[in-house]
Amino acid sequence: MRKAWAFRFNSFFPVLAFVAAMSWAAASGAQPASTEPVPPLNVLDGKRFVGELVAIGESSGPPDDFVFADGKFHSRECLKWGFAPGPYWVRLENGRLHFMARLTSDENGVMTYQGTVDGSKIDARIEWVKPRWYWTMEKNFRFRGTRGEAADRSGN
Repeated sequence: MRKAWAFRFNSFFPVLAFVAAMSWAAASGAQPASTEPVPPLNVLDGKRFVGELVAIGESSGPPDDFVFADGKFHSRECLKWGFAPGPYWVRLENGRLHFMARLTSDENGVMTYQGTVDGSKIDARIEWVKPRWYWTMEKNFRFRGTRGEAADRSGN
């Protein structure tokens, strides 16, 4: 008889522990990770940032524009290499707008952009990956810029 009771208690204990933990979290007033409003997905549309695209380890690079238009993002410098405009995603964290975009080129691989927009300033890191049959080329860049003239509907 005693073994049956021990078996029931042992199988019930994980459920009891879970309920107790959830009750404690609710009683302690635990808040969700972020209570900041969710920005509209196109919040950056019509904005252009002017700066310099610098390879990590280098001291300078070519001038570039980051353009957000019609729910898509592009880098003027990367358009030259066949990277077509692509969708971008945003989230708000600590009052700063974070964005991410991934642009692809049939011949030159994938460029992934991750950065923050804080007022009129932008700071981004870019990873370029180009697979080849004998090795994969990976190169990292940084872009820092400021708001330029507004982009027109075509992103120019």
